[in-house]
Amino acid sequence: MAEQSLAYLFLELYSGQTSDFFMTLKAGGFPQSLLSREYHQRVVYFEQMPELSLGVGAGLWMPFSGLGSIGIKPSLGVQIGARTQRTWYDAVFEFRFGKTREEVNIPIQDTLSPTRNFQGGYLGLEVTRVLAAFQHSQIEIFAGAGYDVIDLVEDAREPTRQVFATPALHVGPAYRYIFPNRFWISIKPGYYFLSHKNKGGSSLDGNAINLRVVVGFSDNARKHQNLKRLGY
Repeated sequence: MAEQSLAYLFLELYSGQTSDFFMTLKAGGFPQSLLSREYHQRVVYFEQMPELSLGVGAGLWMPFSGLGSIGIKPSLGVQIGARTQRTWYDAVFEFRFGKTREEVNIPIQDTLSPTRNFQGGYLGLEVTRVLAAFQHSQIEIFAGAGYDVIDLVEDAREPTRQVFATPALHVGPAYRYIFPNRFWISIKPGYYFLSHKNKGGSSLDGNAINLRVVVGFSDNARKHQNLKRLGY
């Protein structure tokens, strides 16, 4: 019996030798058969299933114009969401910390109070689209929307704080390398469009550039187990 015949492959399958059976179908064998069509439909079905994605990151937040008085700040963040074949959807939280580069005047009870005590952050939703995919890496573009927060605390025995918040848009390119164990690392330079206002105090007008490096993991156990059974 010819080794490439469908009957021979079925005999191998029933004897427990599944690798040749699925490798032949994966390579496009018997394209006109109902079995081949069903096989590739199942592969597409499982490949399109979403995966849970979780990442942690660190970076630098670099404001300019009036907002530049705060200075370059380190940031830490987390993101959680889901991925499809070509799109990632994430909820992103980012925390920034450190003294301001210059003293910032904030209005406290009709008085301007200088301070360098700063913390801030960003909370938003982000969509990342794959532009080009290679064997283990992807070139992407992302866009996000949310709220940016600046928290300034006066230097006093009983300090008062001023919290500034503004809607924010965040866009930029990205490069992601995906390891065989489904861990990944992503480099995401981005541009923040901001509109902070500090009426009566130091100007907080301006936007910011952000550079993030994110390490994460994405998985769907059912998806990968079934693709593995199908020879993928």
